[in-house]
Amino acid sequence: MKKSIKTRLLVLAFVGICVFSFIPAVYGLKQGVNVNIRPIDDWVVNNPFGIGVPWETAYVGGDGKGNHYWMWIDSLFGAFTGNLYEYSGYVKEKVLRDGSIEITVNLFVKDIYIEMYDALYDENGDPIWSMQYFGDTGDLLSFGYANYYFRLKFILDAEYDGYEPWGIPPGTREAGCMLPYFDAISYIPEEMGIHLKSLMLIGMGNAYTYEPGWRWPAPGEPFPPDAVLDGGTVKVFFLHLAEFDDQIGGGFPGWGYWPFGSSSDFFMNTIRIFNLKY
Repeated sequence: MKKSIKTRLLVLAFVGICVFSFIPAVYGLKQGVNVNIRPIDDWVVNNPFGIGVPWETAYVGGDGKGNHYWMWIDSLFGAFTGNLYEYSGYVKEKVLRDGSIEITVNLFVKDIYIEMYDALYDENGDPIWSMQYFGDTGDLLSFGYANYYFRLKFILDAEYDGYEPWGIPPGTREAGCMLPYFDAISYIPEEMGIHLKSLMLIGMGNAYTYEPGWRWPAPGEPFPPDAVLDGGTVKVFFLHLAEFDDQIGGGFPGWGYWPFGSSSDFFMNTIRIFNLKY
């Protein structure tokens, strides 16, 4: 059974690698009257994390064996580490008959910093996947670097109502318009005329493990020596797939689809750590 599971994951990883290698070739696509291929920076300029709401780039998932994890991913410009990462991709823009605009974001990032935490569990033994009452992280399991491919599809209405609390007036969109902030996609899609359709995140990397039970020191306490690392290395694989129907499924009011994978719209939210020592 274990070999079968690993085989399927390796196949998925291979598919992901194939997708990664395809991305640069898209710039050679012929553009049609209603289709435009835009640079990925048109998305990144408003979304420096690329794959989520700023400071809330947590993806959650399980490994099918009763283990559940939180995975935090750095921004493309090193909000957590100060590192600048290599990324590529494109944005496909298609103007539909009613004037609305279908957007597909394709983003590939190499060797970006990630952290993996154990989930906390409630009194029923279920993983706690809501920051509304999460309030803390579980034990830090590992940190490392991963390659990932991210695809997000949504539709922008030609007209939108705006959102007064954020100081956004009503407006009109045309091809080449500014792409929305992830905040608007997650929290105020109705007001901004945004219809989220699908999300995919697939990646793999290497990580270093920590001693069991190790936690980040409290503010003001000295950082412990490097001995907290137990010297182990692991493989990390993650795959998140979701399809949306304009309804926030499984989320809590005001928190949209975050943390990603906690919504019932995700039919795949796998995070697996291989060869963990403990």
